[in-house]
Amino acid sequence: LLVFENYPVSETLAQTSGTLHIEDVRSVEKTNYPLTIVTAPGSTLTLDIAYDANRFDAATIERLHEHIERTLTQLVFEPQRTLSSLEIISEKEKTLFLRDWNGAQKPFPGDKSIAQLFEEQAARTPQNIAVDYNERRLTYQELNHRANQLAHYLRKKGVRPETFVGISLPRSLETVVAALAVLKAGGAYLPIDPEYPEERIHYMVQDSGIRLLITADEMTERFAAHDLEIIALPRDEQAIAKESSDDPAVSVDPENVAFIIYTSGSTGKPKGVLLRQRGAVNFFRNMIDDFGLAPDKSMLQLASFGFDAATSEIFSALLSGARVQMIDKETLLSTEKLIDFIEKKRVTTATIPPSLLTLLPEDRLKLETVISVGDACTWELANRFADRVRFVNGYGPTEGTIGAIWGEVDARHRANTTTVPIGRPNANTRIYILDEDLHFVPMGVPGEIHIGGVGVSRGYLNRPDLTAEKFIADPFSDEPGARMYKTGDLARWLPDGQIEFIGRVDFQVKIRGFRIELGEIEAQILQHPAVKDAVVVARGQKAGEKALVAYLLPNEGREIDPQELRDFLKGRLPDYMVPSAFVQMEKFPLTPNGKVNRKALPDPDQKDMVTEKYVAPRTPEEELLVSIWEDILQSEHIGIEHNFFDLGGHSLLATQLVSRVRDAFDVELPLKDVFAAPTVRQLAQRIKELSGQAAGIQAPPIKKVERSGRLPLSFAQQRLW
Repeated sequence: LLVFENYPVSETLAQTSGTLHIEDVRSVEKTNYPLTIVTAPGSTLTLDIAYDANRFDAATIERLHEHIERTLTQLVFEPQRTLSSLEIISEKEKTLFLRDWNGAQKPFPGDKSIAQLFEEQAARTPQNIAVDYNERRLTYQELNHRANQLAHYLRKKGVRPETFVGISLPRSLETVVAALAVLKAGGAYLPIDPEYPEERIHYMVQDSGIRLLITADEMTERFAAHDLEIIALPRDEQAIAKESSDDPAVSVDPENVAFIIYTSGSTGKPKGVLLRQRGAVNFFRNMIDDFGLAPDKSMLQLASFGFDAATSEIFSALLSGARVQMIDKETLLSTEKLIDFIEKKRVTTATIPPSLLTLLPEDRLKLETVISVGDACTWELANRFADRVRFVNGYGPTEGTIGAIWGEVDARHRANTTTVPIGRPNANTRIYILDEDLHFVPMGVPGEIHIGGVGVSRGYLNRPDLTAEKFIADPFSDEPGARMYKTGDLARWLPDGQIEFIGRVDFQVKIRGFRIELGEIEAQILQHPAVKDAVVVARGQKAGEKALVAYLLPNEGREIDPQELRDFLKGRLPDYMVPSAFVQMEKFPLTPNGKVNRKALPDPDQKDMVTEKYVAPRTPEEELLVSIWEDILQSEHIGIEHNFFDLGGHSLLATQLVSRVRDAFDVELPLKDVFAAPTVRQLAQRIKELSGQAAGIQAPPIKKVERSGRLPLSFAQQRLW
């Protein structure tokens, strides 16, 4: 019971020390709520706080008491203050957030460049394997010499610090050589994924202002329309081989840009993030120290080269003497092949998004450390792996230099968290969880994550307005000119200093590890002449199962052809950003203030998927395939001419399809066949060819199941249960 005598006299209020009497809500009559605060104003202000002991602990209620008392005291002493300026938390809590729970100040070689640190490592372990891809290997010495030759060649082409060089190569050893060479020449590289659509590539080239591009011979035609000097491999390898293999004598400032990573943009265009040498060196040092990377370890290079995760995988290994184990796409997209590959190559460390982890059998994953990033990690998923490998959950936007927070999973948090905590701030990283007015929110209360410290990137290329909006002055730093990045992500502090990720404050989503601004998709849809207005949302409960749905209003007198619109978007957006369903509406539901009520938008129906007309299965093979598809895609009434990918399928679901086909038909279906034969009819024919049978299907072998485990269910049972 908190009592302030003679309220509202400020002197008495300030001098009176409140005492807190806590009652279990179960002993308080006439309350049906887990938390009840009853006020009784008058000559004495009484606040009676009752709570459900099954939902709140005493420490939480004590903090609530302190926050209420602090707020009331400020209101009485300073009645002229606005509510937004009130400081709820105490100085003790603020010290906890700023000092005790924040990233440790730890020495790191911030005065050296990434290239210098690699050269030092190459001198220590010259004969160790640096990169391995499809049985082609380069030792540290060989990689250093080849990168030096290309770096000298680039220097002759005018590459200096702050020179941006594009790299667009298929996954290969040459990709790593090119990236390292650009850094050795003093420049910064821009990775351009060869699988991006032409319009996106064109925009990245124009926006970045690159004048030099390293690409493959067969890809030079794609860039012929641009004003670029192109270094083609292997066409120019003879000229490059004539250059010196000695380390270039290049001076690079720690503040110089090392990489430009383009991320999805809410305005309809991707935006380039400028990552500095100093921030990258700190991040790689954290990776090396925290995950024990060393010459006897190997890092799986799994991410596409166009994403910041690939930079992490490559250079955290190369600066530690570990092996970069690259993997081809066919192996990556096959669960069985991926598991066998990891074991055969003795990979020790891998960064894997939860959407892919869900497909991997925990009892066969022979890794020492799994780093889960990209999506929120569920406790169900973490519990599958945590007892078998070192399982780390992490978080970090590109703007904070790849990774800002991570921590090993601790099952003790399961009782009071929805998702697995993302850990604690990394060394030399500052994390602030703040409200809209940049005040600290109390422990356990959601607020926006702000990232400070050495990892804060320079900002966005050619976007001073957006840079000023998102990269703001850090009021909690003693360093002159320090900035912090407003992430737009919501999180809360847990009582032991770990952080739980909650969601977004805007319309950015992550699907299968890809960061997507829904506004970018909407802007592209609005370029179609038949569309008057568009809203895009991500539907689905689990990260790996989310699908993009576009809601459309047609222009007057126009018809929207979903297939035409889908094809239109495929020429402008990466495949993972093209919606799976298009819902046409007469009007959008609105909130009371006139905005689109996204929560009231209807769920898409089967008719909203862009598919062919229904044709029923005709053979046992087609019937079984339809059943498998309906189970995987969580859809009904699938016909033999429907396209797997138009129904919402993607590469990760395709790996499930391959596994189910193996069990049902006893054939090894290559993943590429799913892409080449994406309809039930085509796939059934391909299965016949592989099995060598004109008709009929083989029963799957009967496997012994341990009675202690869960019994397998039929497709019909799975749909019911």
